[in-house]
Amino acid sequence: MPDPVKVAISDLVRDERLRFRDTYSSSLAETVERYAEAMVDYGTTWGEFPPLVAVWLTEPHEWAEEVPDGDGRYAKLTRLPKSYPANALILAEGFTRCAAADVAGVVSAPAVIHPGTWADAERLAWGANSRHGRPRSSAETARVLDSILSRPEYRAATGSELAKLACCSKATANRHRKARNEKLSTSAPDGVGSVPETPGVATAASAPVDARGYAIPPRLHAHFAGVPAARRLTGQLRDTAAKLSKLANVGGREVHPSFALVDVEAAVADVLKAVAWVESMLPAESCRSCHGDGCVSCDHRGYLTAAAAR
Repeated sequence: MPDPVKVAISDLVRDERLRFRDTYSSSLAETVERYAEAMVDYGTTWGEFPPLVAVWLTEPHEWAEEVPDGDGRYAKLTRLPKSYPANALILAEGFTRCAAADVAGVVSAPAVIHPGTWADAERLAWGANSRHGRPRSSAETARVLDSILSRPEYRAATGSELAKLACCSKATANRHRKARNEKLSTSAPDGVGSVPETPGVATAASAPVDARGYAIPPRLHAHFAGVPAARRLTGQLRDTAAKLSKLANVGGREVHPSFALVDVEAAVADVLKAVAWVESMLPAESCRSCHGDGCVSCDHRGYLTAAAAR
């Protein structure tokens, strides 16, 4: 491991995708406050806290981020290209300590810096806080495992490999993957697996029709039945995001330790991104190519998602 070097905290990029702590927990706010008091006792210095861990990017990192354009129910999400240049310092471990340093007025800290790529920063972040500091909660460990399993290259990893990446026990990794797979397999509405004896024979008299007038096969009814309720829910979530965004204008937030880790704008953006994803995946109409029987065009679902039907 490289020796720690002194870096300016303001030079570190704190990317929310690498932070797996429960941002809004009361225990985390208390930890920030306690750390900040200790740093003040050290003479407004880093003191004896463990060094941060960061990655010095050896190549640019580019991605697209969806940001809200407007407020409330009718806010739209716009995809904006973003990037970090080569030589950027990406914080992989120490978000809580950095938040405490902000509160205490500490401007520099020792950091172990690894040259690498964004993927290296992710791997370091997955194992963060497993050896010191406030122990990770089960929910925080679950977020780490979800992040790992969302990467295609790790979906077939063994329990031991997952445990090593997440710095948790093999039993925890296997239990989480089993629960995750069960949730994914049972999240589809009832009737998805049943195939009618004569696919595609549903008529407008016995089944609803899609926007183009095609009768929707019986096995797809369940997919479409919950769409109105789902759209009402996404509208409510957009309204909630609009109310939450008003917190950004509350004065004095920056000086209170309990708000040190609360990024209201990021929280609102996350809510709207989730809403947009749900809306894009809702069934929009029966697949015109296969008339609900399943084909490559609709990924064998038998229907087009809202995103695919645009």
